[in-house]
Amino acid sequence: MVPRPNNPYDQGYVTDEFGNMTDSPRNLSPNSAATHQEVLPNRQRRRQNGRGPDRMSGELAGTQRFIRPGGHYHRLAQKQTEQIEIFSRNPEVQSFDYTQFKMSQKAGGAFGALGFDEITPIQQIAIPFIKRFTDSDFVIRSPMGYGKTWAFMVPIVDEVYERKQYVSPHLINKTDPYAVVLAPTRELAMQLYENTKSYVNAYGSRVKCAFSVGKQHMKSAQAEIESGCDILFVTHGRLIHHFINNKESVIKLGFQNLKYFVMDEGNDFYTSGADYEARMELKEFFSRMDREKHNLSSKYIQSILVGANINIHSYELFSAYVRSDYIGIQVGNCDLPAETLHNEIIRIDDPVKKIAKLIEILTKHGKVEDGHFVTEKTIVFVNTVRDCTRVLYALNTQRFSALGLSSDHTQVERKKALDRFNAGEYDIMVATDIGSKGLNILDLAITINYGIPNRDNFNNRVGRVGRMGNEGKVYHFYVPSEDHQHKAFLREVLQAQSNKIEIPDFLQ
Repeated sequence: MVPRPNNPYDQGYVTDEFGNMTDSPRNLSPNSAATHQEVLPNRQRRRQNGRGPDRMSGELAGTQRFIRPGGHYHRLAQKQTEQIEIFSRNPEVQSFDYTQFKMSQKAGGAFGALGFDEITPIQQIAIPFIKRFTDSDFVIRSPMGYGKTWAFMVPIVDEVYERKQYVSPHLINKTDPYAVVLAPTRELAMQLYENTKSYVNAYGSRVKCAFSVGKQHMKSAQAEIESGCDILFVTHGRLIHHFINNKESVIKLGFQNLKYFVMDEGNDFYTSGADYEARMELKEFFSRMDREKHNLSSKYIQSILVGANINIHSYELFSAYVRSDYIGIQVGNCDLPAETLHNEIIRIDDPVKKIAKLIEILTKHGKVEDGHFVTEKTIVFVNTVRDCTRVLYALNTQRFSALGLSSDHTQVERKKALDRFNAGEYDIMVATDIGSKGLNILDLAITINYGIPNRDNFNNRVGRVGRMGNEGKVYHFYVPSEDHQHKAFLREVLQAQSNKIEIPDFLQ
């Protein structure tokens, strides 16, 4: 879905893990309370100095989470429609005319209420196919930032709504979800939950969304699920705990109603980098699912794998999760957007000097206001929790407006950090790779790879910026003694840019 560019934003208050609203200060970094208090009034300073809009509520709560299309959107979307591949052994798939599909009245109304004017290329294709082929599994790939979430959530909400209407629209489902959405990180699971909840509220139905993620208090998860779990958003550990290893758990979930099982950022769960034990547990989950059971609209539970890095033809890699007659859909060239991303690779011979270079770049993109550096909205990605702590401390010491996101923070702190960063209270987020998977960050202008990651994580990190046709700047810190193995794909990154630049000697 494409949001209206002029749709106003929400105020951006923080909610804790129980959904309570708060705007009270809290130190999210390992720095002193004094340092935190110096940095916190960033939002108030911006209002006083006239920098940026004072964000107001949109038509519905939640609309502030959606990235608005940039100046390149329609041209890039048109290119995507010229690069469509649909793969399946089912002959009916090739003859299906998805262009004749019309969105349900309730779905169309929800789109309008959330401020969306049109649907994106992947949505134009995936939504009709999922609604039409109710016995098929799907593997879906499209570029980052072009609405893959709605490509599967729209047909899922339609189906769950119709099913509840048939059974009882007032029934609160506490034990057997109709759809389960698995995400690789807590942050992505929460984003999916919040976005879908906004959509369901706009949809005007009694479909209930719930979430359960790692480090969330079990009583909180129990209350969340018991209020209704028609669509459940989970991370891996909670999936296994609630469905498989649940003999002594207060939360016991079953497969009785299950119609959809979605793996967002699906390649995270089956590639060689995935945890072996986790892969075995997922296979156990799938073996417990009755793949031959009969539902109201389908004789099969449908698996849907979604991501920007999935090869839709690599059945041998994901054969444990989809049937061999699956439908593969790819829209667009899924490489990083060459037209909207501007990459610069900076050689730093001494790793100790990386922080000084980081401060130099941030200073170049900002200015001093009331004794504080105010810079363009930036994510600094680091490879370790230790680096996250060190870099965050250095930036706050230099009076930048920065916060951190890593496994060293509690789940409540992580959620508050993302909420406040999205709300514009901070300019800079220093994050490990838990901040790189599928997250939408509003108004993000710059991504900095403080450390070079592996190729998949590289794409995920860089994909946070330049979304929906917006432009973005990306800096990569290259330390020859640490990063020489990344030379080849860094050359590819520069060669792919639309404004061809000369490959520096140190990458030759």
